Amino acid sequence: YVVASGAQPISPRTLREQLAPTLPDYMIPSAFVAMAAIPQTPSGKTDHHRLPPPIPVRSDRDGPLKAPRNSIEIDLVAIWKEILGIEQLGIDDDFLNLGGDSLKATQIAARASDRFKCEVPASAPLLLETVARMAELVAAGTGAYGENV
Repeated sequence: YVVASGAQPISPRTLREQLAPTLPDYMIPSAFVAMAAIPQTPSGKTDHHRLPPPIPVRSDRDGPLKAPRNSIEIDLVAIWKEILGIEQLGIDDDFLNLGGDSLKATQIAARASDRFKCEVPASAPLLLETVARMAELVAAGTGAYGENV
């Protein structure tokens, strides 16, 4: 939960970049909720019951979703959407901004390895960040270069 001190909202990517030097990766939140103020109980403690649930969001990019361009991207988008629990996903949307974490990265990589019959490292979603870049890795592993990747 984030309460910004200025009028400008802070992007999730910026927050992660600012937290990275002081926190280990596993402690950096995968989703942020911007709020005007943190709700408090009459005794001044955080009222956890009034905090909204964190909802993964699309990346900070402006503009419409970028649709999959080939069968590999179509299948990867379906895998990412299912594991991340989201309905909308463009091929250039950032994994971490969508609520991704190391466990979900491992699940996506395992599912992609099974689907495409090639080895996809568990770190691929974290390091490659987007479906488009992950599709390039999968295409290299399957020899599917003829599909406009």
